[in-house]
Amino acid sequence: TKSNVSFGRIYNNQEQYAILNNTTPGEPNKVSVIKVITPEKRLETPIFSKEGGFYEDTFYLELSVEDEETIIYYTLDGSEPTLLSYVYKEPIEITSRENEENRLSKINTVENSSLTSELSGNPTYKGTVIRARSYKNGVFSDEIIFLLYLYPKGYDMTIPEHIKAKRKQYRLTQVELAERAGVGLRFVRELERGKSTVQLNKVNMVLKLFGEELKPAKIEQML
Repeated sequence: TKSNVSFGRIYNNQEQYAILNNTTPGEPNKVSVIKVITPEKRLETPIFSKEGGFYEDTFYLELSVEDEETIIYYTLDGSEPTLLSYVYKEPIEITSRENEENRLSKINTVENSSLTSELSGNPTYKGTVIRARSYKNGVFSDEIIFLLYLYPKGYDMTIPEHIKAKRKQYRLTQVELAERAGVGLRFVRELERGKSTVQLNKVNMVLKLFGEELKPAKIEQML
């Protein structure tokens, strides 16, 4: 085995790395090249056809990468994609899961608690989590976590629920929302808690951040 070899940029090609036949501390690498090193191109992460957020209608989610030889693995249960996970071959149907069994909400997360949770007969709104990553030549890409929060069509959110949903869709904390909207943190907290006496001009300052506003609208005559 040769001693005093080194790894560095080639003297006449600074874009290229190589194993060199000698060390050159503090000097240009004017030495012979033993082997040129070509770094592997970093695997691209899958592209999703829809952004995470709230949807009313069923749609089909497409995953894609530019390299046709790259395989996409994905999961629907929140687990990390492995070689045993689903292989993406066709668009994935994303739809409301309200009629599925309420498995997670039945789990008791408080040890030795005497409290019991009573589930109503109404459906529990559930989200779909898709985690996907690309794979090629024995290497996985960086992971993507994709969240879809689905509400059945016809479900009307209150203004506090809507604003909270929007904040989470854009991955904002209450502090960040308050700063960007130009309102106080206390106002945001009280608004999301459903306080009935809030200043409408400030509500519109928050909604404006999402391209929305409160304004008068006609309602059907009740009598």
